[in-house]
Amino acid sequence: MCAIDLEIEIETRTINVELQKAFLDDIRELDYNKEVAHKKFTPVFKLRENLPFWLIDSKGVLQPQTYFLHNGVDKKDIYNYLKNGQIYIHKSFIK
Repeated sequence: MCAIDLEIEIETRTINVELQKAFLDDIRELDYNKEVAHKKFTPVFKLRENLPFWLIDSKGVLQPQTYFLHNGVDKKDIYNYLKNGQIYIHKSFIK
């Protein structure tokens, strides 16, 4: 019988990520223009799919979990986090 060595060394790395507070235009994008009156249109926006973001808690501490925007996310929660200045995104995603 063959014995397999199951000891696996796990490699970890530390990274630094520059985050900035997100604003509404940073987390949404134009979906389409909707006709609302005779030849008048209004923009309809959607969340930026798969945009990674981080949350700051009520004590100002960055939470270690990375979240992603998607169709199934509760938009009311996102709006409240945004209104409270709790959403941070990587600086390269700032519009």
